[in-house]
Amino acid sequence: MKYLLIMIHNHQPIGNFKDVILKAFYNSYIPFLEKVLKYKNVSIALHTSGVLFEFMEENNIKDYEDLIKELLKENRIELISGTFYEAILSLIPEEDKINQIKKMNNYLSDKFNFTSKGIWLTERIWEPDLPKYIKKADIDYTLIDDNAFRKLGFDNKSLNHYYITENEGYPLNIFPIQKKLRYLIPFRDVNEVLSYIRSFDDDSNIFTYGDDGEKFGLWPGTYDYVYKNGYLDKFLSNLNQCEDIKTIKFIDILNKFPPKDRVYFNVSSYEEMEEWSNGNFRNFLSKYNESNKMHKRMLFFRNNINVENKEAYNHLLKSQCNDAYWHGIFGGLYLPHLREAIYEEIFDGENSLDKRDVFKIEDFDKDGFKEIIFIGENFNLFLHQKGARLIEIDKVKDKKNLSNIITRYKESYHNKLLEEIEKKVVDDNEIKTIHNSFIIKDRNVVSYLKFDNYFKENFLIHFLNNLDDLKNSVPILEKFNHKVLNSNKIEFYTNEITVTYEIDEKIKYSLKVPKKSDYLTVEMNLYFLEDKVKIEEDLVIFNINDKEMYIKTENSYKILDEKILTISSSESGIEKIYQGTTLFFIFYLKNDINLISMEIGDLYEK
Repeated sequence: MKYLLIMIHNHQPIGNFKDVILKAFYNSYIPFLEKVLKYKNVSIALHTSGVLFEFMEENNIKDYEDLIKELLKENRIELISGTFYEAILSLIPEEDKINQIKKMNNYLSDKFNFTSKGIWLTERIWEPDLPKYIKKADIDYTLIDDNAFRKLGFDNKSLNHYYITENEGYPLNIFPIQKKLRYLIPFRDVNEVLSYIRSFDDDSNIFTYGDDGEKFGLWPGTYDYVYKNGYLDKFLSNLNQCEDIKTIKFIDILNKFPPKDRVYFNVSSYEEMEEWSNGNFRNFLSKYNESNKMHKRMLFFRNNINVENKEAYNHLLKSQCNDAYWHGIFGGLYLPHLREAIYEEIFDGENSLDKRDVFKIEDFDKDGFKEIIFIGENFNLFLHQKGARLIEIDKVKDKKNLSNIITRYKESYHNKLLEEIEKKVVDDNEIKTIHNSFIIKDRNVVSYLKFDNYFKENFLIHFLNNLDDLKNSVPILEKFNHKVLNSNKIEFYTNEITVTYEIDEKIKYSLKVPKKSDYLTVEMNLYFLEDKVKIEEDLVIFNINDKEMYIKTENSYKILDEKILTISSSESGIEKIYQGTTLFFIFYLKNDINLISMEIGDLYEK
């Protein structure tokens, strides 16, 4: 007898658009469970993220939970735990690792009277120390990709079992998710799937399929293929009638068979993720400056709260939702609304704490330099010694990170885009996995391709001999000394340049510089509503949350603006995304020593 374990993972990011999540429910999650319910000999395992459970409660969606309860009555479904808000375990503190899982365990117990003993690893990110924390959360098993096994020399036959590992004496059972099955189901003929399982001898009899529920109806082209054209009915009908292949729950396998062997794995994930992250998920934190800053911002928030403050702590757990921290075909780093949702959770949590105007000095972003951080009632500023630049500016009351932009990085698919744009469009009507497809939504996007050679942050100082140099200019990033002048004022200085920040209801910025060139530019990179900017002499007015803010200067020569547009890849294809706006405040250096001042505030207080 061959045993097939079917594990479906359903999740949508915190901050995703309501219509997108509803489409996922009604084109994928719900119809899949309806089909499973029809075939009485089919059992599955299901992981649903806490994000989705909370969305269902907020929007009074009952169908999905009702289907789960029906399948539980028939003992044909096993509910799988996980980090409640789909956090990557390796990126969060030890206590949060355990609490995220326990929150999901408790939810499944309260909602469905079900005790889960398995965990879905977010993005299947495995690190060798995880068994200790997972076991402490009262979990007995998890699933990782066969990629981790193949690195150790396992062949196809060896994957058709489950194994055991441990860390510091904490044991954990491991099921290998088979990439072969992920690429067969639902993209290849049902008979090809069954033939593959039957091709192994009797000693090889446990087959693990684990993948995203979205491929059953939400991925491009799959709704018609899976439901209207009958693929899922055919697949489940065959399994329902099979005498030699039986679907089974993970807990039943654990009770029926011992683990094949003890194994120790390296850091791993699925192959595509390892390609996107250069082998280790943590590399996203070095590959993308914005990912690192968001992650360290979450940890900064974490270090300033007590777990006993339940309101603030739950906002912290939400801010650990993985999607906005990385980029591949999936991942939402290039999606401003997902980044914004993470920051909003941080601000909601911080706004529940007692605060006062204060400077903190610490290496916030873990780059070896101590940042100077101002925590205030109206603004938070994260200031860097290199270049006296502003790496984050928070509008506290409006719960906005005004610097929530992203640098335009060169991605590997940009070369492919340039190649594909020259080809004729061919429609072969074949349903492909997202990993094999390359959809170009707008063939004009290539005209917007632009790459930055420095991080797009704020109060970046450029010296220019002429204005044409601006397009190739790089800001100064020399290290400044600093001194806190009083509770809301700080000065950065070198032998030649002095920068001062004063913060209250406004941010007042002053810059004292010698005539090192004919022009000086102060560059700002801000996220505000697209096409909601007005530039007048010495004044910029922009819009956030339907509220107008301003930047005022004195004696500027010229103010230029440029939209920050990225050409990025997602499951729906190559698309152009507005990420914010660059403002260049250009000044003519007339004197031996020049004083430049700028001010940021709410327009009605100007």
